Parts: sequence; C-alpha cells; structure tokens
Amino acid sequence: MASGGSKAWVARIQMPAPAAGYVVAAEIEDASARSWPARFEPDGPNPVTGPRVWVGLRQHGVDGSEGFNWDYLAALWPLMRSSRNDWMATRPGLPAAHDRAAWPRIGAPLGLGYGFGHREATKRSVCMFGARIRLPADIRLGNLVDELQEVAELLLTMAAQRPPRRQAKTTA
Repeated sequence: MASGGSKAWVARIQMPAPAAGYVVAAEIEDASARSWPARFEPDGPNPVTGPRVWVGLRQHGVDGSEGFNWDYLAALWPLMRSSRNDWMATRPGLPAAHDRAAWPRIGAPLGLGYGFGHREATKRSVCMFGARIRLPADIRLGNLVDELQEVAELLLTMAAQRPPRRQAKTTA
C-alpha cells in the first residue's frame, strides 16, 4: 500500500491501540528505488540500501498533529528499545513547530519521532510518529520474514500498553 506520506510503496502491519483514534503500526519499505541511478555503472556504488522499517503510533481522523499524544509514544519507547538494539539514532526532522516542541518535552532519544506529522494530517487526516530500523542491504528473504515476525510480536506488546493519563493543564 502507499505509505503514510512518503509516496513510497510499503508493506504495513497494524493493530488497534487501546487509545481511541490510534493504531500501533509498522511500515516496511525498500527505499533503494528512490536513489537508483539513471544509468548503473559496474564500478559505481551499490544503490541497494536495504529495507527500512518504521514502528510507532498512527493517529487517524485528525486535521493536524497538534493533538498527537507524544507522552503515549514516549511510554512505548522502553518496550521498543528493549526489543532490539538497532534503532536508527539520528534526530528526526520535525517541520511543525508544535512537533519540534513536543519532542524534547518528552525527553525523546535520538531516533524517536520519525514519521509524518502536520502536513500529512492536513492532507490525509493521519499523522504518525515512531522510530526506524535499517536492515542490511544483503538480507535474505527468510531473514526478512524473521525480522518482520519479531516486529509483529513487538506490535502485539505495544498494543497491550495503555497510554499514560494526560495531565490536565493548570492555569495560574
């Protein structure tokens, strides 16, 4: 199916989350085609990069990402982190100011916060944030199936995690 916002084709695994309007999900994409050279040279660099797996929360029925529950994503991170040690550890680009402000507020580690936010929510009524894994370019199909089975098991664990209660804003 089409990705949440990158216009790439992905395989998606998803299940309902215990929070209304959310699903826990994974999208698996081979991004190699994006950078495939117009003309392949035998001595040139190998354009195959290996599948990329995004895991996180997708929120449906929204017209912006202002209401995304970043605290819920932060509560899921310990489950995600303990499931594997190969999460990408680069800072996500968050174009919307409210998403950039939420990211440090939750104490997000590098790598948590990848996805599609405000721009996609205004176009498609969906936003999603999570973390990514880059699988090896030479992964064998059987090993890819094993990896995706592990990701599906992680989603089951994540779907059992109730979101934290949002704290009411206090006014002085």
